[in-house]
Amino acid sequence: MAVGSHLMMRLKDGRVIANNAAARCHVAESMLTVGRPFEVVVFRLVDDHLHAVTMNDGPAGRELGRRVEISLQHRLKPGVGFSEVYVKPVVDQRHLRNLFWYCLGQEKHHGVELDPLFEASNLPDLLGWRTLGGWTIGNVRRYLPRVGRERLLEQLPVMPAVAPFDVGVLRASVGAAACVIAAHARHERARAARCAAVYIVDGSAVTLATAIGIGSRSVERLKSLEPEIEMVRAVEGQLALRTAWRQVVRAREVGR
Repeated sequence: MAVGSHLMMRLKDGRVIANNAAARCHVAESMLTVGRPFEVVVFRLVDDHLHAVTMNDGPAGRELGRRVEISLQHRLKPGVGFSEVYVKPVVDQRHLRNLFWYCLGQEKHHGVELDPLFEASNLPDLLGWRTLGGWTIGNVRRYLPRVGRERLLEQLPVMPAVAPFDVGVLRASVGAAACVIAAHARHERARAARCAAVYIVDGSAVTLATAIGIGSRSVERLKSLEPEIEMVRAVEGQLALRTAWRQVVRAREVGR
């Protein structure tokens, strides 16, 4: 008897599903929103297909995939339909454990680097660096108790930096922690992330306003509020990761 389901989704013509940060945000939000009633343990997008593992049986797994495809069709409007969801049974615990790491290692496996910071996966959620998919942590603890934080961090292309953080990545960090396309969005998650950002980063109202993309008066109002502790951790984690990654990118550019 299978212990879960391994799903794979792709567009009918095999084109790249998400080739920019906004599209990757849509992928994550779709999976983490419509997937909430299911027991998802991991997902990751690689250029032309999306992998996911859920502890639900085949029919339920197929329904999860169907809902995700409908959501992505609505959000991304790719201009072509999705193929029927491919579903394969997860046969035992060893298979499940191998699939977990296989899914997270998809870009390395296929030799691409469209999503080096794992935006279109639930790795940020498992590390506490995005709040929307925090519910997948419980699933991993329940079904994969040997998965540790140290090995999760090893999946990243760089180890997170320590404060002080690069204010130039503040806007992207706010968006990533909240899983929103724009840091200035009116969404409640975005507001909570902005509040966390001005709590974490020292700087004048003008500096922070410019970095986030909001008005200085909004920064002053946010400074008067008590931030959500989970969002503080999420924004701080994103800042640490993106500060370190920006250093790598700059070093690569200098070396060209």
